[in-house]
Amino acid sequence: MTTSTETSSEQTDAGGCGCGGGGCGGMCSPSPASAQPAVNPDAAPVPVNVYVDVVCPWCYIGKRRLDAAVDAFTTAGGKVALRYMPFQLDPDASAEACELMPKMVEKFGGEAQAAQTVTHITQIAATEGIELDYDAALSVNTQSAHRVLAWTGDRNLDAQGRLLDELYAAYFTRGENIADAEVLQKYVDQIGLDLDVASYLATDEGIDAVNAQQEAARAAGITSVPTYVFAARWGVSGAQEVSTLLTVLQQVQAQADAQPGAGGGGGCCGGGCCG
Repeated sequence: MTTSTETSSEQTDAGGCGCGGGGCGGMCSPSPASAQPAVNPDAAPVPVNVYVDVVCPWCYIGKRRLDAAVDAFTTAGGKVALRYMPFQLDPDASAEACELMPKMVEKFGGEAQAAQTVTHITQIAATEGIELDYDAALSVNTQSAHRVLAWTGDRNLDAQGRLLDELYAAYFTRGENIADAEVLQKYVDQIGLDLDVASYLATDEGIDAVNAQQEAARAAGITSVPTYVFAARWGVSGAQEVSTLLTVLQQVQAQADAQPGAGGGGGCCGGGCCG
């Protein structure tokens, strides 16, 4: 089974948003298996770090598929410790929100090319029950959103996943400015978190941690999102199908059972492998 894919192109169903490269650099892959191993309900949770950006449509699609794979895995008795990690595709984006489509036209070299790309992604998203409205979407800097997501993940991983769902929908479907403290506060409150977003963002808290996590990811060879890192050792990139992600979960659990303690080794750092 192939567990890393080229994701620099936005023309595949397992697409990703990237920085001119694809895949997971030097990260390892689970060994191929002739049959899917049985889920072991007594095994430790499989740790999964998923590198995402809130403005990447493939990350939204990938999360929906990963959620389905995790549901199937846990229904069979498996356990997963799932955390979302920051990876800003454009860390230098302006703090001021502006319309997204003109930037898409510039990125893809013309209105026709941009429209073709948007149609392709929108159709794939629709098969996952996701509505994308690029005409309403804004181009924003995502650092503030990542800081709030990281704060949430430090306290409650389930809440982090639910908050990410809300921010994806806010950005892609409702055309909201997810860099705005009031918008972030609305969804923080909706999830039931105790955080004064404006006060938090007015400090430097969380900035160094978010930046360090992104730097470690890039040093590990991650160039595109979504990238899934299983047990700090095995990497899969692109919005893979549910069946692929489920198989990887099963294989990673089986290999961790066969090699106790292996999950933390293999020359890995910062949630990814260094070669």
